[in-house]
Parts: sequence; C-alpha cells; structure tokens
Amino acid sequence: MTPPPAWFSAALAAPVQEGVITVDGASIAYRAWGDPDGRSIVLVHGGAAHSRWWDHIAPMLTDGWRVVAVDLSGHGDSDRRDRYSLDTWAREVLAVVAEAGSAAASVVIGHSMGGLVTLRLATLAGPEIAGAVAIDSPVRDMAPEDRAARQHRAFGPLRVYPTPEAAVARFRPIPDQPTLAYIADHVAATSIRAAGAAGRGSSTRMSSPGTTSPPSC
Repeated sequence: MTPPPAWFSAALAAPVQEGVITVDGASIAYRAWGDPDGRSIVLVHGGAAHSRWWDHIAPMLTDGWRVVAVDLSGHGDSDRRDRYSLDTWAREVLAVVAEAGSAAASVVIGHSMGGLVTLRLATLAGPEIAGAVAIDSPVRDMAPEDRAARQHRAFGPLRVYPTPEAAVARFRPIPDQPTLAYIADHVAATSIRAAGAAGRGSSTRMSSPGTTSPPSC
C-alpha cells in the first residue's frame, strides 16, 4: 500500500474542535479548525457521508478562515429524524453557520447532495451568508443519493459487520484508486462505530447512512 504523503498526515494531525447544537429538536454535530475569530467556511458533506470526509481538506483552508464541517441529521454523529428534507438540512447548516461566527462573513460549500442543501440554504437565507458553492451537484436532476433513497437502496438500517477490519474492507471507491487508498482508509475508519455485543464477540456498524426513512426533498 502506498504510504500517505506528508501533507495528508499533517492535515489529520491538525488541532480540531468538536461541537454540538440543537436544531428542530435534533443534536447536530460539527468539527472546526482554525481561528474562531476568522471568516468562516462551512463544509457540507454529500449523502451517506459525514463531516470527517473533510478531515484531510479542511485544515488546508484555514489561512485567514475558520473552517467548520457539519454532520447533517441522519449522518455521522448527529441525531436521526423520522423524516428528512432539504429545508431541514438547510436550517441545520444555517444554525452551524451562526454558531461558527459571523454568518455575513461565511461561505458555505457543499458536495453532491450537500451542494443541493447549500443551494436550498441560499434560496431560503441567501442574504444572511457571504456565498454558496455547490460541487458536483446534479442541480438539473434528482441527486443519486435521493434516487437511491426513494428506491430503498440507501438510508436504510445500519449495516453490521463482525469486526472493524471487515467493515473497512467493504469501503472502496468505484473505480478503485490504489494510489489514493490512504484517503479511502481514513474515510472508512471514521465511518464505523461499535454496535455492542451481537452473538459471539463484538460487532461494528457503518454509522453514516443510518436514517430511519428516505429523505423527502
């Protein structure tokens, strides 16, 4: 396996703060890097992802900026809801923007489904933020995550594996990129959590995709 480059290891070792706020009755977790008094960049992950997908990117954006990555409800360490919508997720992001500092000096950047959330935020509260950026978001078509959810192929029960190694082994991008395996390994390792005893030995479950019902966008 190709060892991770120095910049990647340095990014993962950068100091990070963790916080939680309550939005519409759900606890929303976030991670933050950089000067709390700086302008803010708020990063919004895609469907079935979570804030730690930004761990190797966020620290490199902190020159003059406070960088915050949010766990949308139903993802990562945030609470699950009975129903999900772009409006709800947009309110969660706006709350994190306000928590991060001055909303008027904040730029929100969303990837894939997170880009749709970001665009919805811009529609609902555009004058309250400094800018909105959508990356790789199918703005003229249904998002792949939303289509999968409506077909009950995503956002279902959490998958349970017998060991952490078995769970991590199942996580590989398509097409596989062996030279970037260190990124996939980090994302996989931060996407699992102990599920407690189940049968013989302990179990590990994927933590990110576990919503209780498909998103209603």
